[in-house]
Amino acid sequence: MVIKNYQRPRKDFLIWNHLLKTPFKFRQGQRLVTAATWQVGVVSSLKKQSFLGRFKDTFFLFRKFSLTPVIKNKSLFILLLAFMSCTSTKKLYKNLTSQPTSLSYLQDSKESKRKYQFAVDLDSVIIKNDFPEIAKLSKSKGTVIPALIYNSWKNEYHYSIGQNSIQEPIANFIEDAFNKETSRSGNYELKNNTETKLYIEIEEAYAKGPYMINGVFIFGLLFYSMSEQQFAGPGEAFSKMNYAISKNGKIIRTGKTESSRLTEPLKNVYKSDVELRRYFNTSLGEALSMTFKDNIEYIVRDVSRFVSIANN
Repeated sequence: MVIKNYQRPRKDFLIWNHLLKTPFKFRQGQRLVTAATWQVGVVSSLKKQSFLGRFKDTFFLFRKFSLTPVIKNKSLFILLLAFMSCTSTKKLYKNLTSQPTSLSYLQDSKESKRKYQFAVDLDSVIIKNDFPEIAKLSKSKGTVIPALIYNSWKNEYHYSIGQNSIQEPIANFIEDAFNKETSRSGNYELKNNTETKLYIEIEEAYAKGPYMINGVFIFGLLFYSMSEQQFAGPGEAFSKMNYAISKNGKIIRTGKTESSRLTEPLKNVYKSDVELRRYFNTSLGEALSMTFKDNIEYIVRDVSRFVSIANN
């Protein structure tokens, strides 16, 4: 092989081996090498470099050889541009949801030192507006600027998590987290079949954010260079809960609480695009979990105030 430190092309670049099977060849020393094989190696080795690094290295490799047949092949040029400026929505969705995230969080509220002999039954936790079973991904914007020398593309997607991108069922998680928070910071105890009952309703819950892919392709007579960057976020998470306390079947106290959190914007500083996409899903799950934490702690505090009044 002509190129030093050649590495096997990534799977998603194997299409180059098909598109670039042009009939021309060139000599390097005593060995005859097809431009197709050589260019696959260039694309693979330059994929993770910066734009300036790609430009310099590509120009250095290509400046000694005439690639006029590629330039003259207009259909090949168009196919290459289309291939580089398009990202499969199906593949992006698969990467985002391939590793469901956990809603678990660290309990750090102030522990209650006083416990009344007062029992509350958490009767039910319901979701008023069903949380989506399936995460959703849609392409909101997509632009391509084609030209003979300079080409660029910008694709923007909108992603919102669903139950398939989260490990725990939402209602079960809220009930379990409420029990743990009550044991930690509540001044009452939870028991079944008591005259005082608590009802929690999740009125709304979501976590969503943008995912963007920007790229530039420069094609010259003796070289080409490509740069692509991917960004995720900032994402937004929100949840709203209603609750009610009843005694002997009569509602005696009601309340509502809501919380919102933002995620940090993410750039492609990760080892791969797949890792960036998985972490974006994780960050949205963590933000949603924090909104649940805020609301659960608020409800436990309010129930504790009710218990304090009832015992004084």
